[in-house]
Amino acid sequence: HPSRLAEERMHVIVQRHDALTPLAQVERIRQRRPRVRWYELEGTHLYPADLPRLHRLVRDALAA
Repeated sequence: HPSRLAEERMHVIVQRHDALTPLAQVERIRQRRPRVRWYELEGTHLYPADLPRLHRLVRDALAA
């Protein structure tokens, strides 16, 4: 789908052990959108929102 948001402003967090969205599936999307910033974290489909690393990623993305 086309997006109104420029790829340079997109940030995507993927999880290594996500059974609902496997990395192989995400890789096809990643190849189509090379200017998007991708972050790969340990975990499954849901990620605890209180993790400091996740907070830093979001905070840094908003500050960019």
